Amino acid sequence: MPDSGILSLVKTAKISQDLVQKIARLAALNPTQKQLQTYQDNLDEIISYMDEVKNLNLESVPETARVLEEENIFRDDEVKTENMFSQKEALANASRTYQGYFVVDKILENKEE
Repeated sequence: MPDSGILSLVKTAKISQDLVQKIARLAALNPTQKQLQTYQDNLDEIISYMDEVKNLNLESVPETARVLEEENIFRDDEVKTENMFSQKEALANASRTYQGYFVVDKILENKEE
């Protein structure tokens, strides 16, 4: 059976500490060296588990969208105005705003710039 999706990306290579640091930076985290090692170990375990899953013979297992036979498990959306903030209230505790909007630090880089 050919690999597809994310399982085709799973390799048995170990996660490097550089990759963990990059993920932490993108998540705006500042982990200690001990935490970086813990994250690296945890990610290695996850990748190892995904490698096991990738090697399972699932030819006799039917594809499913969900395991349980539930239907229409969603409720209708209801607007509860008593729980809403005005724009002024929403921005009241923001550290930075501009013309009625939140201002946040850029975390993604545009390679074209």
